[in-house]
Amino acid sequence: MTNKCLNEIRSIENFNTAIIKPIVIYSQSNLVEVKIITDKTYRDAEKEEVCKIIRKFVPTRFDCRVEVIKLTPDAEMISRKILEIVKDNFKALSVTMTADDIKV
Repeated sequence: MTNKCLNEIRSIENFNTAIIKPIVIYSQSNLVEVKIITDKTYRDAEKEEVCKIIRKFVPTRFDCRVEVIKLTPDAEMISRKILEIVKDNFKALSVTMTADDIKV
C-alpha cells in the first residue's frame, strides 16, 4: 500500500523524489500521521494534491494529518553521506578519510 501511495505522490512534479517517513497510527484518537519529505520547492496546490492522495489510503474512520517537510541538504550532511558511502564500499580508503578531506 505504501508503495502505491508513494508512486502516486511521486507523479506530482515537485514530489517526484519524495519519501514517506514511518507512518504513525494513534488508534485511541483515530489519527494517522504521515510525513512526506521532498527536496524541492512545492506549490500549495501540489501539497493539497498530496493530502488528497494520502487520504485515499487512510481508512475513513481515521483523521489524517499530513506534514510536508522540505529538506535542504547542507554541506555537512553531504559530506557525512559521502563518508558513509566510502565506508560501506571502500573500507581501506575510509580508514584514511575524514570530513575535512571532503569539500562541498
